[in-house]
Amino acid sequence: MLTKSRQHPSQGRPVAVWLAVLRLPTVQADLLLTANFPSEEGLEQALEQEFMEIRTCELKGVLRTLRVQDWSLFVNT
Repeated sequence: MLTKSRQHPSQGRPVAVWLAVLRLPTVQADLLLTANFPSEEGLEQALEQEFMEIRTCELKGVLRTLRVQDWSLFVNT
């Protein structure tokens, strides 16, 4: 859990960060996906099971629908 603030960190609000690493063996590469979800209510809400489950479902949805449109991005030049 991180805090997001343009001022002092103690004035920030919690931000939950999810990381997913996808192995792409056909192009010998890994793809790192990050997502951050700021909590409107504060640390207590960010740590609640429901908040975590909703955000996890959102990230899983992104992973399920992710499609590489241009595989040439992974070609070594």
